[in-house]
Amino acid sequence: MTKRKTTTATTPEGPYENGSATSEGIFQNRDVGRFMDFFVQLQEEAKRSFDLSDDQREMPIILDLINKHFTGRLVTSSSLAANSGLSYGTAIRTIRGMMKRGLILKRPRTTTGKSASLPPSDGILSRWHIFSHRGEKLARSLSSPPAN
Repeated sequence: MTKRKTTTATTPEGPYENGSATSEGIFQNRDVGRFMDFFVQLQEEAKRSFDLSDDQREMPIILDLINKHFTGRLVTSSSLAANSGLSYGTAIRTIRGMMKRGLILKRPRTTTGKSASLPPSDGILSRWHIFSHRGEKLARSLSSPPAN
């Protein structure tokens, strides 16, 4: 049996070991708590605004759809699926479910209808505007000093 040689670190492994953690660039405990509250509230707002399931698998699809809409780029089911972070089959089922709920429209690009673009519906656009305003309000509340 060989003895393991233990070494003592001469430099701290993290900012909390030497007391050098400052408010510059590192969250204080109260800031972490406030950010966590913000994040939870933002997730809850997203769930309410878009009728998301608890796992929120639709959110990356919504973000990609809205982003491409505002940048004027064409959206297809394949591009949404590829950018969703989900497996292809799961993404396609999720997209179809969103289409059934009226969040995504389908516009044929050819006379055969085999190729189609998927623009956001007016409903999801209005939900996005409401969500973005509420998210901005939450972010402002995070940046304002906490009430004592």
